Amino acid sequence: MPNVMIVTHCKGRLHQLQQTLPLVMKQKLPNDYFIGGVVVVDYGCPDDTVGWVFRNVEPATNQIVSVAVAQDVTNPYDICRARNIGCLEAFSRHDADLVFLTDCDIMMHSEDCIAAYVHEFEKIKDELGSGIVGTGTRVWDEDKQEEVDGWISACLIERDAFFELRGYDESHVGYGHDDTHFFLRAKYLGVSFSTTPLSYEHLWCEEKLRDMFMGQPPTREEHIKANHDWHQDMERPVNPKGYGEYKGFFITKEPR
Repeated sequence: MPNVMIVTHCKGRLHQLQQTLPLVMKQKLPNDYFIGGVVVVDYGCPDDTVGWVFRNVEPATNQIVSVAVAQDVTNPYDICRARNIGCLEAFSRHDADLVFLTDCDIMMHSEDCIAAYVHEFEKIKDELGSGIVGTGTRVWDEDKQEEVDGWISACLIERDAFFELRGYDESHVGYGHDDTHFFLRAKYLGVSFSTTPLSYEHLWCEEKLRDMFMGQPPTREEHIKANHDWHQDMERPVNPKGYGEYKGFFITKEPR
């Protein structure tokens, strides 16, 4: 039975993780799959994410709850590196077949959200081999100044697909385009890629808190330039010196 590990990350957003993680842990998958647990990346969180997780999150039978605590953190928050840390730990330590990667501010509306990704993954796996299922949604295009079809960060990633892409590009800092670049590289390199809708909401975060850890939001000009550069630069080596590496510690909580 394929093991699906959930991966999420947190820095200064513990109040959001406290809302989103419980529902993520209750997700129900098709009979041939099971949720092996969750890896939370505490990326230098000032709110003691690791402490809260171990005091309050109880793994279900046959599940584990793990926290990767990165102590050599960067400012602004390197989302791509945090995602890579969590995915690599899930694939290597917990032998995950697939990772469902989600940000701590994505609130799912039901307990069968991830099941939709698994069903879509089965379709592309049968047709094209291993791959990635992203979240199709409407996003704002700064260049066109209108909503267009796009993606958000939540996605289901198969092991081989993640390693073929060498994870998310850790040279990217700030936010905006980081997940888009990952998905575009998948399509460019021929990694099976599909999308499914997600019933969710993005939890609101006050601008002062957001900017403290994430840095100032990109200007319209920066958005347009990044979008153009990344479309033109798909052959550039990604993470040539390694990815998902960190100094810190990793701890696991198993069912009582």
